[in-house]
Amino acid sequence: MLGESHSGVLEGLARLPTLAHPTVGPGGEEIALYCDTTGRNELHVLDTVTGELKQWSDGEVPRNARWFLRWDTEGDRVYFHLDDAGDEQNDLYALSRDGTVDPVVEMDGQVILNDVSKDGTTLLVGSSRDGQMNIYRHDCPTGETTKLTEYERAAVGATVAPTGDQFAFSTNESDDYENQDVYVADISGSTVRNLKIGETGAEVGPADWGPDVSGYLSTITVRIWVASAFTTCRQTPS
Repeated sequence: MLGESHSGVLEGLARLPTLAHPTVGPGGEEIALYCDTTGRNELHVLDTVTGELKQWSDGEVPRNARWFLRWDTEGDRVYFHLDDAGDEQNDLYALSRDGTVDPVVEMDGQVILNDVSKDGTTLLVGSSRDGQMNIYRHDCPTGETTKLTEYERAAVGATVAPTGDQFAFSTNESDDYENQDVYVADISGSTVRNLKIGETGAEVGPADWGPDVSGYLSTITVRIWVASAFTTCRQTPS
């Protein structure tokens, strides 16, 4: 049996709050996170300078902290996923500093935020609205959501180029079900190109965009998974 001292330690550990999905804001001085210090999962923001932890939500976010958070580019709102209908199918919402909650992308099926453009006007989301997970572009100023890809297997991991005119994503069109390739397309969904990185059977996913030697933002860093290991390389889309 545990002694009283050990029992007290375990009880103390059990009472510690649960923290999830710490996400640094665009200015680098704030961190959004889920925390259940109130007894319920709520969205908090930590000021890294003062150490103050401020609660933004009041019951609007999900009780389960499964899904990640993402800041908008201005640092005024935090995007979160919410299964509002209780059917385990998320929609995308935004929570502002004043506690205002706005629906952003609501569709049938699952909705998962993939990326936010550098200027904040475009969101890339994955959705199973039509059955398979594909990539959609949400225009924030107009509120319009447009389907960009149409694949029989899931298209995932979409990321917007810093220039805003292209995006990269992963899917598999080969006969090898373990395979995953990286594609680059215009932001309208046209001019799709398979970068053909790695051998068939490798899993390749976009990781980041960056400048090439001439200063133009036209290179992409990818992660390659082979036999449970991964490496990175840079590729310039042609």
